[in-house]
Amino acid sequence: MADSKPRRVQGKEIGTPDPKAAPLKKSKPPSFKHAFDSPFTVHWVSLSEENRIAILEKLHSFFGTFKRAAAQISAAPDESEKGTPSAPKRKARRRRQISDVRKAFPELCLGFNELNKCLETDQLRLLVVCKDVTPPALIQHFPVAAFLKRVPLCPLANATVQLGKLFGVKSVVAFGVKV
Repeated sequence: MADSKPRRVQGKEIGTPDPKAAPLKKSKPPSFKHAFDSPFTVHWVSLSEENRIAILEKLHSFFGTFKRAAAQISAAPDESEKGTPSAPKRKARRRRQISDVRKAFPELCLGFNELNKCLETDQLRLLVVCKDVTPPALIQHFPVAAFLKRVPLCPLANATVQLGKLFGVKSVVAFGVKV
């Protein structure tokens, strides 16, 4: 039969909690981001290098007039923008650049939200997507959505910076041509 009295070791009772000890922390279960963990992978159609170059050259010839049109639309930079711009000024400049692109070419959809909205409402004639995006889950829905809406999809590899230079912004991941 077990002894009902707690045992004492070095002056402390074993089996009773120490009132001065810190409380035990419960460990949190590991968090998972299910939105980016998908068992399905989208296999993009591969274009040959000469087709990719031909498409980029056609885009440059078609949108080549943008630089002149954007120069006429945008005003000269303010005196306050001299030197290294702060983060709010950079964001404002980027918004102004994108709005200049939209003014010069109203038939273009730029940005994920606008592309998704135009794709859902059947307003797109063509969808151009750059495949070199990190994380790739950002653009995985475009091939399926384009197939369901019967919109031609043009996947380009290593073209985000080239398309950005074409439109006068840092980078372009995807754009669409409206009906």
